[in-house]
Formats: sequence, structure tokens, C-alpha cells
Amino acid sequence: MSPNDMQGPRQPPTVASHIWALIDHTGPAELDHDAAVHPEGDVRQRFMSLRYSLSQYVEWRVLRKRHEYNEFVREVKERKINPDAEHVCKRYEKLMLELDKELEWSSRTYERDSRMVMAPTVSPYHMDKVLRYQLHKEGKELLAPNGLDRSFYGFEGEAIPSDLTASRGVEDDIFRHLIIHKLLEPFGTRVLTPIQQFGDKILKRETTEQPQGIRGRTLDIMVNALECLLSVIWFAGSVILVYNQHSMKNRIMASTFSALAFPVCLVFLSREAVRICTLTAGFWAVLVVFMGNAGCISCQK
Repeated sequence: MSPNDMQGPRQPPTVASHIWALIDHTGPAELDHDAAVHPEGDVRQRFMSLRYSLSQYVEWRVLRKRHEYNEFVREVKERKINPDAEHVCKRYEKLMLELDKELEWSSRTYERDSRMVMAPTVSPYHMDKVLRYQLHKEGKELLAPNGLDRSFYGFEGEAIPSDLTASRGVEDDIFRHLIIHKLLEPFGTRVLTPIQQFGDKILKRETTEQPQGIRGRTLDIMVNALECLLSVIWFAGSVILVYNQHSMKNRIMASTFSALAFPVCLVFLSREAVRICTLTAGFWAVLVVFMGNAGCISCQK
């Protein structure tokens, strides 16, 4: 999408068209419901170009007040005005209050813009499965809820415009990406969706919507569970590798390799999986101690 396209239509949508578009996407199975349940799919615009224009205007106002303040100080130094005079004191107080107002506006603008710059990027998965899916459902109007043409947000699989953000971000770690796109998404498309369609056919249920497979909280739980499973497999493999080494030299080498590779494994996990992985590491440490003690007791017998 070109920068010109990001500016929106040349003519703003009318109030009536915006209201009808908003109503068209309101309901139990509509975009407003999906965005509330999955904030990752609540996509909004950053309006960074407009924010920049506003920030420059605010800076101009501050610079103008700074010039007035410097002129006041210069007049006092050159004794053109007497600070003891009542009208000079009132002028000074008025000038400082106005300067405070402009600086406060500048600070608010900076804080708002900084938060928007740091706002999460839109997850391609939720962009396709929530926003684009709802906008392009059969029977929908051509407008998004904000009155823009729905083509502004693109179609499934297309790149996401950089000026978009979401109410809540998604960790896009490598393991999560592989699990969703290489494992769960094909499973939902090739296994779960046909089963749902077969069940609807058997029960003679008429559905107008295409089954979306694994979504929402179920998807998050399965991704976290698989990430944790990978971490458990890593700990188990490390223990088995060290245990099957018969010489102390080989055990030290195996332990060193496992210790060096362990942080690399953590880098590719989400924050939730890292926390569970840390607990798993402590659990495995306790198991190793008990296994060692049990091995010594059995040798003594």
C-alpha cells in the first residue's frame, strides 16, 4: 500500500455511511464481538503523519512564547521596564502562565505520540483471522466500521500497513510462528474444519460462516502447551545425554554443550513459556538429585 493510500479517501465518509457501516459490523458474531474477545485483532490507525503535523504546530507555539519571554527578560535587563511596577508584574505572571500552558500541551503531545510509536504491531494471524475475515464476509458492505473502504485493510495474506496497531500485541517468537503456521493452522484447515462440516451435515445444521478452525483462547493454550512441551523435551534430552556418558570427561562436555544451548532455546520462547520453562528447570533439578541419590542407594545394595 502506497503512502497516498494510507491517507484514506479524498472525500471523508458521511455520518450516515459511517453509522450504517458500524451497525453492519455490530453483533454477536461480528467484528465488534471478535475485537472484544481478541484484542489482538482490534486494529486501529496510528495517524503518525497527523501527529507529526500537530507536534510541529505545538512546537511553533512554544517557540513563540519563548521569544516573548526572552524579549521580556531583555527589556528588564536594559531597564526599559521596571519589575516593581504592577502592570509589569501582571504581564510577567500572564506570560509565565501562558508558557506553562504551551509546555504542558507539548508534553502531552510528546507522551501520546511516544505511546503510539511503542504500540504493538499487528499480528498477521489476527489481522487475517479477525479483521480481514469479518470485513470480507459474504453479504457485508464495502465499508469498514470507521467508514473507510474495506480494501484499505487489504486481503488475507497481504502485507500489513505500517501505520496500523492493535489494542494488544502478540509475541511473534519463532516457536510460536512455526507452531501456528506449520502445525496448528494446517491441522485446523485439513482436519478440524472437515470434521466440523461433516458434523453440521450429519446434524443438518445450516451455517453461513466458514469454520475458522482453532482460534482465540484455545489457540493460545495449545501454543503455550506445545512451547512448554518443547522445553520439557529439552531438559529430558539433556539429562539423558549426560546420564548415558560413562566417562567424566564426556559428561563435562555434554553438560557444557547443554548449558550453552539452553539460553539459545529460551530466546525463541514467549514470555509465558519462559516462566514455565524456569519452573520446569527447578523441577528437573530436584528430579536429578533424587535420581542420583536413588542410584547411589541401589549401588550400595
